[in-house]
Amino acid sequence: MALRYNTDGLGFTYIALVIAWTCLLLPAAIFLLRNRHLPFLRMRNIPLAISAVAVLHVYWVLCMIAYVLNGFFPCATEYWIMSVYLPVGIALFQATNSQLFSIATAQKRYAKGDIVVETRTPNPKTRGWRKWWAKLKTYNATKNTMAWIGIAMIVQIVEEAGHGETPLW
Repeated sequence: MALRYNTDGLGFTYIALVIAWTCLLLPAAIFLLRNRHLPFLRMRNIPLAISAVAVLHVYWVLCMIAYVLNGFFPCATEYWIMSVYLPVGIALFQATNSQLFSIATAQKRYAKGDIVVETRTPNPKTRGWRKWWAKLKTYNATKNTMAWIGIAMIVQIVEEAGHGETPLW
């Protein structure tokens, strides 16, 4: 059985959707990066938000062109794309939302006049993994959430790379 591209109407529609959406997404990302100094954008983590959207966009593009490519990728590659790109994109998006929620909470506290901030310092005598654990416990809610999301993303990628069927690149 010879592999060939699906160049029917549905295939062209998928490719047109991918091109049109990418042509809308890129100028929007460039606009956000160029104007990140504006007050309403400065409080958001624009690079994190754009990376979340970019990873999810790559996942969507690969899903859309899977029909057109008609089986050129083995199932293991398609599974790897699904099990890495989607969770990482959602984790980055969750980190963006968590950061923005933290800012909104801080603004509410500031408006109420409750601006007391407590700081904790880790014990300098701890070593090894306990040092990292103590440092993680000193983080505020946003940094703690970001740290756990980062740890989970690394575990997800390492776990998927450990299967050995498909390389990471």
